[in-house]
Amino acid sequence: MPEDQADRTEWEEHAAQMRMEGTGSADTPEPSQAELGEAGQAMVEAPPNSRIELIIDSLPHHALIEPIPVTIESLGDTVFTASMVNVDIAATGNSIGEALLLLKEHIEATFDELNRQSARLTSDQKTTLQMLHTFIQPQGKRSLWS
Repeated sequence: MPEDQADRTEWEEHAAQMRMEGTGSADTPEPSQAELGEAGQAMVEAPPNSRIELIIDSLPHHALIEPIPVTIESLGDTVFTASMVNVDIAATGNSIGEALLLLKEHIEATFDELNRQSARLTSDQKTTLQMLHTFIQPQGKRSLWS
């Protein structure tokens, strides 16, 4: 098996293990190279054009009804794009952690802005807001899943 293929397989296996263990949320700090060892190094140095699936289990200013599924795509050695599944919201950063943090901020900003303009939304914006409401708790209510 070519080395790039082996790295990609290790990285995908590690990401799948993180999903099974419920780890890998945006609130988890990225481990150092020493903590990762050889097997986890592939995740930090993701092969170009690779993709993993994670969840966001909290937002800074909103409670969640349920975790938000996201995908992370490596666009090279130092560029990562995090995007919300089934919603046109994405953010790009120089690390997986940065991309996830920027995505969280973008999700909250979009949710707040669409709620403020709810009377004047286009049909696409209404659909986006409805999708966000399936994940984000209305203000003043406790989360059902935590």
